[in-house]
Amino acid sequence: VGGGRAVFWARPREEEMRVAMAPAATRRGPRGRTLARLVTALALLGSARPTSAQDANATNATNATASVNVTMAPPPPAQPSPPPAEATVAPPPPPARPSMDELKATAARRVLDIPRFFKTEDECPEELLAPPSVVAAPDRRFLLPPGRTWGPLSFEPAAVTDEDFTRDDLPEPERYLEELVVDFALVAAPNASNLTSADVSLMVPVSAEETDAEGGGEATAETTRAVAAKSYIRVLPARSGAPSVVDETTTPYLAIDRLLAAFEDDAITTTANAASVAAILTPDAPGTYVVLITAVDACNATSHAFVNVTAMCSHVPLPAVKRESIGAAIWNQRDALKHADEAHPLGWWAPRVLDGSGTEAVDANEGDYRAHLEWLDAEIWAGNVAPLAVSNATEPWDAATPLRSSPFSSWIWWNAAPRWTAGQNEADGFLYRWTMTSAPLGSNAYRRLFRDSNATTTSTEDVDAGVSVTKSGAVVVHASAPESGETPFVDDAATATATFAPDVVGSYGFRLDVSNVCHAASMAFEASFECNAEPRWVESEIRAVSRDEKEKACLARQTVAARVEDDDG
Repeated sequence: VGGGRAVFWARPREEEMRVAMAPAATRRGPRGRTLARLVTALALLGSARPTSAQDANATNATNATASVNVTMAPPPPAQPSPPPAEATVAPPPPPARPSMDELKATAARRVLDIPRFFKTEDECPEELLAPPSVVAAPDRRFLLPPGRTWGPLSFEPAAVTDEDFTRDDLPEPERYLEELVVDFALVAAPNASNLTSADVSLMVPVSAEETDAEGGGEATAETTRAVAAKSYIRVLPARSGAPSVVDETTTPYLAIDRLLAAFEDDAITTTANAASVAAILTPDAPGTYVVLITAVDACNATSHAFVNVTAMCSHVPLPAVKRESIGAAIWNQRDALKHADEAHPLGWWAPRVLDGSGTEAVDANEGDYRAHLEWLDAEIWAGNVAPLAVSNATEPWDAATPLRSSPFSSWIWWNAAPRWTAGQNEADGFLYRWTMTSAPLGSNAYRRLFRDSNATTTSTEDVDAGVSVTKSGAVVVHASAPESGETPFVDDAATATATFAPDVVGSYGFRLDVSNVCHAASMAFEASFECNAEPRWVESEIRAVSRDEKEKACLARQTVAARVEDDDG
């Protein structure tokens, strides 16, 4: 009727009905059915769209050809989602700590790739295979005395052996066909430590055969110690009669060109000296360090051992500031006159003594060590450790027992550790540091040190800081320091006892930090410098002074007298 969409949709509907009512033989093929279904879907979609025109024609339900002109608004363009705020982004979880089995597998793969003398499959039958054996040295515990800092610690195997070096059931030269590669890697350290395997160095005993100058004496082996260039050593057959000297004529030694650049800096030793090789590292945090020793032989058989060394400080600082250093100091005119200067002609406050000499050195105890062992068991060993051995214990376990006198674990008093040269207090071995943390608005310390970091202070407060008035109207003289004045500071801030002189009336914040190489603790406090009682007007009078009659003055001389007191006397 109107050429609208309703007409376009109505005709296919009629066509679809005719097709549906037609005999099966005359119906259209699949293409006609598909088209009919598509048209039906379009018609249903069009009828499901509510429009104002459709609402207006709802009463004319019999007019199947009514025209409806619908103009649909285009959808809004897709907007990219804004990035989430940084505060809402959760940090990634820390990487999972590998298990000791994973660490052993990683070490084995690394060591197996090192070129060395290899045996054939026929030379490595399972029934005759003699794998290498690495035995770890017993765990050791070091207690760092006051005034000492971290020094080098050694991680050694108790034994490195392989029966193939001493096989007597094979003829020479096959009797001693073997080469071991023994690798050392740091696999566990305290959370606060930044050490890695790159910080571990190897000290290797090196022996050489020497004879006397005339050549007629017996050969002797001279052993020295050298730092290995790599993280592993090679163990090769020894000379006959000189168990600590490498035999450079054996098949394992000649299997690779030891003069090549890749091998010229290898550390080579024998089984007699292999157990004397030590991995050296210097701790940087208290706790337990674990070095994994991995040995692989010419048949790719491996052996592992863990060497554990614990280092802790003998004492923990507990900061304390004496009462006289904390709280308010009230202006005393008599004492203030003793500290008068050009800037303060009426006197000034005496420097406040900041006294931290009451700081205590608390003994590290068995409770601290047991807590560390629990962390070690859960985080490092994942429960795969033997229970803590309690040796020579005649009393029940007590968490308060100092480590230095503990019967439950043997500790080595680490007197060989180097002296700490950080300027520590000789009396207790602690490092003291005093810091001013806040100051009144009128102080030059606030203007120059704290204004930018104090976001809550407005510029109006800065301006008003120049004048301070009490509730009764008295003006505080030294509420603001001249901007040309010096910045107050803590004198002798790196000592147990320091001093501080204010530049204005008000409260100053301080923090005392006390530390050693293991622990740090702080104490914050305030010290105030306050005015005394406000002056109070007591009485005044004005009286005339008697004058000589000879003086012909127009007005009599007047005297004004006043008396002022304060509540402080």
